[in-house]
Amino acid sequence: MGYKKALQRNPDALLNHLSLAAIYVLLDQQEKAKAAAKKALEIDPNFSVKRFSKTAPYKNQADLKLFVDALHNAGLK
Repeated sequence: MGYKKALQRNPDALLNHLSLAAIYVLLDQQEKAKAAAKKALEIDPNFSVKRFSKTAPYKNQADLKLFVDALHNAGLK
């Protein structure tokens, strides 16, 4: 199931909005990335990429770095 469909089922799923923000950055669709990041902050105004990176379920550190960098490029801090 894609993220957009998952969001239709649960529009307040923070991780789905974060994932979309990262995907849009990687696809060079900056406006969509920023919109997804903005929605993530509406859901969790105290969201922190740093805090997320410490608890994210990534075994591969290169994958985590890619995701974290994309979140930063989407405008999240």
